[in-house]
Amino acid sequence: MASDNSISNTTELYMRYEDSLKFSLSLIPVLFFIYINSVMLVTLKRRAAFQGVSRYILFGHMLFADSLQMIWSMLSYLLYTVKVSMSNGLCAIVLLLPSITLRISPLNLAIMSLERYSAICFPLRHAEIAT
Repeated sequence: MASDNSISNTTELYMRYEDSLKFSLSLIPVLFFIYINSVMLVTLKRRAAFQGVSRYILFGHMLFADSLQMIWSMLSYLLYTVKVSMSNGLCAIVLLLPSITLRISPLNLAIMSLERYSAICFPLRHAEIAT
């Protein structure tokens, strides 16, 4: 009977180790891409040539939204791994914010393509339309 209990504890410990290994392996690429996105955002913010052009503003907005999405996804995965119990209202907020940021990027890409479309099809009116 004691050996069954020790096997159960060892299995539980192994699962915790496996979960922490999975979390750390998924955290490394997320931190790398957040770093890359941060460098690009700082570059877009510091250069005066990028601040007035609508395509760079939209690109910076998309970088920010994607960074938020990665952070929320990792936070959700961490809460799942640690098995945090929370109230329904808090759970709805934690699930609502990633779903909102998930919908921002396709909308932003559509706006970027419309901006490029107006630049190609209406080159003389593009400055009037884009600002």
